[in-house]
Amino acid sequence: MERVRKITFSDMRAMVEQGRGEQSGLFFMSGDFGIGMGINEVFRSIMSTDVPFAISDNRFGMLRRGELDVTVNLMNVCVRPGMAVCIRSGSIVQVNRVSADIDMCGMIMCDDFFRLALHGHVPAAFAGGALHAWAHMTDGEEGVIADILRAAWGVVHQKRHTVEAVYGLAAALVHFYDGLMRRAETGADTTGDRCRETFERFIALVNAHCANERRLAWYADKLCLSERYLGTVVRQASGTTAKEWIDRAVATAAKVMLRHTDMTVSQIAYRLNFATDSFFCKYFRRTTGQTPLEYRRGE
Repeated sequence: MERVRKITFSDMRAMVEQGRGEQSGLFFMSGDFGIGMGINEVFRSIMSTDVPFAISDNRFGMLRRGELDVTVNLMNVCVRPGMAVCIRSGSIVQVNRVSADIDMCGMIMCDDFFRLALHGHVPAAFAGGALHAWAHMTDGEEGVIADILRAAWGVVHQKRHTVEAVYGLAAALVHFYDGLMRRAETGADTTGDRCRETFERFIALVNAHCANERRLAWYADKLCLSERYLGTVVRQASGTTAKEWIDRAVATAAKVMLRHTDMTVSQIAYRLNFATDSFFCKYFRRTTGQTPLEYRRGE
């Protein structure tokens, strides 16, 4: 039984093959990568959900019109026109709000395709532990991304094309994003950089271990910090307590299992290391305002 339902290439290919809507032709899907040239039924099917889901690929996109508010790996991101966004494989995503006039484009790559296109040399911006990043662009930079996507779209629609050409364009896109993301990092206000770095390391640990660890002391030990100091740093960096971040991560993991698996509440409570079903239910209700079964039923 699958722990977490993922939006896989097979899922998206099935959506494309349904061919719903006038814009279904704006999305190309192969066995290990895809290109989206505009908002279409595939994107709408994914963005219409109001529950978290896991992705098993790497996504590079930009918003050309409209607004999109999402939560990615516990972090709220307000995507606006002129923003380049990348979300790596293994991320947990929840779409919170989508404007009616949204228009976006981009490319998705499975892990093997991503590594092959880059010959195993992952650029600096994607070599660390961060699973998502975003940057603001100039009009010229938007044009470069659009040109790369159009070129890739043209190549895959030729009767005869080589995979090396697709790899080359995918690598160009990733390297261009790498430059945007590294510029965004170096151009940011450096005040409190160490504080922010500690916070991001804390969030990465919480994402990875919240199913088994809810004690702040455990995370402080992993970061070689005192519990009090870590709590202070997290609050300064985010305006939210460390415990709230841990609770948010546990609730998100529970939501994914409630909506995307057939696990019972007892099985989920066990998987998330709760002593009893009752304790898990009280914890979930206190954190989300709903009982696990109310959330599963969409009430």
